[in-house]
Amino acid sequence: MKTLLSIVMMVIVSASMYGQTILKEGYLRYFESTTRTFGNGNVSKESAIHTMAFSPQYFKIVTEPKKGVMHTVLSDFSNKTSTNYITNFDQYYKLQNEQYAPALFSLGQYNTVDPVISLRPDTATIGKYKCRKAVLSFLLAEERDSVKMEVWYLPDAKIQCDDVKHPFNKLEGLPVQFSFVRKPMTRFIGTMSSLTEVVYTLKTFTGATPVDVAKIRDIQKYTTIETDELARRVLEINGSPHPERMTDK
Repeated sequence: MKTLLSIVMMVIVSASMYGQTILKEGYLRYFESTTRTFGNGNVSKESAIHTMAFSPQYFKIVTEPKKGVMHTVLSDFSNKTSTNYITNFDQYYKLQNEQYAPALFSLGQYNTVDPVISLRPDTATIGKYKCRKAVLSFLLAEERDSVKMEVWYLPDAKIQCDDVKHPFNKLEGLPVQFSFVRKPMTRFIGTMSSLTEVVYTLKTFTGATPVDVAKIRDIQKYTTIETDELARRVLEINGSPHPERMTDK
């Protein structure tokens, strides 16, 4: 009887030790490194910190680039609303999205498709996390062949937030580091097309209840703007010398 009890206890302890932690609320902090290669051969590098806080009702992502412009998106699942807050700590603007579609990462078209996941036997330690490798294949509408994203993930944890869109829903783990390439594009008149390589790296995460998830610092300073005014204000707040040269094309 004692032997049977010991076996049962070992099974319970093993399940606790090796079971996957499901994150239904908590904080995640990612470092983003972006490298742009322009048509004339010039290369520029940028970085940003993304802090994500989520609970059963709210999801908030705060992006802090080096240039000092902070962008916060707060989504309220119960009211189906997402509000953008953009500031350089001198000018403050907010815009409530007409379409409710909170996204975990700024991945553009990679957020709109369901990838094919291929698990690989490779392992690596990234920071303090022991990771496994996966390759996600995306079939984008304008691409003849699938595009691929390399992902190193932590099998011990997984985000469970059904209201937030991201391509890692079916990946059995938490993405620790992933990279992808955005196709060359020209967004503004007078600007040169560029090939953009992006790498996200997880710095830390916790499953603790985020008590300030819905709080916006200095919220009383923000002025509401309309959708058609957003692009001009973003250029202005980023210090663009010619915001009037922007085009919708």
